[in-house]
Order: sequence, then C-alpha cells, then structure tokens
Amino acid sequence: MRNIVLMTLSLGLGLFSCSTNIPMSTSLDDELVYNLGVNDSITVKLNLDNQLASGSFFQYEKKGGNALHPVEEEMVYNEYVVLEQMLDDYIRYRFPSDSDSNPVQINVALKSATISSEDTENDQVTSMNSLLIQPGTRLYTAEVLVEVTIDDDDHTYKRTIYGRGNDRVQSFPRSKADVNAFSDVLNTANNRVVYFTNQFLRDVGL
Repeated sequence: MRNIVLMTLSLGLGLFSCSTNIPMSTSLDDELVYNLGVNDSITVKLNLDNQLASGSFFQYEKKGGNALHPVEEEMVYNEYVVLEQMLDDYIRYRFPSDSDSNPVQINVALKSATISSEDTENDQVTSMNSLLIQPGTRLYTAEVLVEVTIDDDDHTYKRTIYGRGNDRVQSFPRSKADVNAFSDVLNTANNRVVYFTNQFLRDVGL
C-alpha cells in the first residue's frame, strides 16, 4: 500500500506542479550601501529596459563537463522587477537630489539571466543519498548580464556588466532549500551588477 500511495503522490505532483516560484530578494549588500559615495550635486534618472523573453526562465543542470541541460520544471522568477527595485534603491541612496531639470540619463538593458545547478558529489554518493533519502550537495549558480549606457550632456558612455553568484547547498530538488538557494545566488548576482554599475559611474566622474 505504501508503494501505491507514493506513486500516486508522484503522479499528482507531475500533473499539477509544472512550475516553482523562486522567492524574490531585492536587498542590497550592506557593504555596498555603506561605501556608495553619495553625490547630491547632480540628479540621475535611471531607465531599465527588459530584453528578456519572459518574466520567468528555466533551470539548467550540468551533466558531464560543462554542458547545460534544461530541466522540465519551469522556475518562475521576475528578474526585471527585482533588478529594477535594486537599481532604484541604489540611485536613491547614491544620488538623493531630484531638483535638476536636466538629469543624467542612465539606461540599463537587461540582456540575460540564467540559473543552473550541478551535483558536486560523485555518482556513487549521489545514488546512496537517494537510497537513504538524504539531501545531496549541489552547486547553484546565477548569471545576469546588462548593458549600461550613460548620457551626460554631450557625452555617452557604454559598458557591458556581468554579475555572477554561486553557492554549495545541501538540498532535495524542488524543496524549500532548493528554491531558496536559487534566490540567494540571484541576489548575489544582482548585487554584483549594482556594484559594477556604481564603479562604472565613478569611472566617468559621477
């Protein structure tokens, strides 16, 4: 009877659970906030252009080298909403003035966002964990790519910025630890996008 019940539950999950929501984290790293270098002498307007195909994307797994293989279950996460909130918070902290009628325009194009995971243990250990119903250790990775354009009077500056986050976590697939791990590495990747955007602005004198 136990085997029948487990099989029925698995079938039910397969039929009704076609996507998983990843918690959206918009927090900026404390160290980043503390070392922004506030500039209240100018006004800045930021525009984020979403160039992703949709608000969600698929999880990938690495098997055999560096080849990425799509996972059937869709992981839902609105990267545009998250990154927009983080960049807006950054601009409010860094450039608090809003009195200038001719603000510096910062245009950020969100080019890509991907997540992946891979086993960090050998096949024998992974199989043993499955038999013992124990979580395996996986390497979670998130990568975010943007293009930043700064229009300041007669000058235009452009830079491609890449943010990456990864972490090793013990988890079962589609468990709370699994989706939280993706949330954490996405937050790390987005914080690095904000950090390097801030560095870009400093490099051009803003």
